Amino acid sequence: MNLSRRSSRCRVVAVSLLVAASALACGSTDNEASEADNADAGAPRSPTPKQEDDEPEPPEFEPNFDEDVDPPTPDPGDQCIDNDDPGSSEATAMALPDIDDCDSSGAGFGGNPPIVGVMKGAVDVDFYKFTGKDVVGCSVDPFIVSPTSGLEICMFVSCAKGTTNFKGCTGGAEKVSDIGNPGCCVATPGQTKLSFSCGGFTQTNDSANVFIRVKQLADQCTPYQFAYHF
Repeated sequence: MNLSRRSSRCRVVAVSLLVAASALACGSTDNEASEADNADAGAPRSPTPKQEDDEPEPPEFEPNFDEDVDPPTPDPGDQCIDNDDPGSSEATAMALPDIDDCDSSGAGFGGNPPIVGVMKGAVDVDFYKFTGKDVVGCSVDPFIVSPTSGLEICMFVSCAKGTTNFKGCTGGAEKVSDIGNPGCCVATPGQTKLSFSCGGFTQTNDSANVFIRVKQLADQCTPYQFAYHF
């Protein structure tokens, strides 16, 4: 009888010891996990990569281009006819009709035909010019577009009155003409828009003289067309 009671007491003590050991082990595991969580919380985190802003899209524009204006490039040896070749500099540029800053007055839209010409070899450069008038009710935002492949087309501005404050391009790249007029150039097919103002704070009229330059690098005959507004 005494042996039986003593054996039962031993089993109770053993079970108690196992429960205590398990509790200690769990407590140690929980403490380690908690410490690991705290360590992770205090560790420096890698910064989230910054998303770069998308490039600004050129303004949407629907010019009235004639699909028959750009015929295939003539085969080698064929005659490249370049009638009414515009001048090759700003000083000798072909004069285009003056327009205002209402978009419908530009070439290539509003029912007006686009400007057409021919590039005759790699050294050929065509210049055009017009005066853009700032009128009440419309906005000055010089814009040019061409569907012809293989050209560089540029638009340069010079304020009719006051300093030309050039602000940049939407589409294309900023460039300066041979005589120092600021502007934008773009590889074609493509389009670009200029931003500028004239004079100081007291001047509200942004009328300007605008020059358009067309050139190519390839030594070939390339008929082209372009549209623009002021």
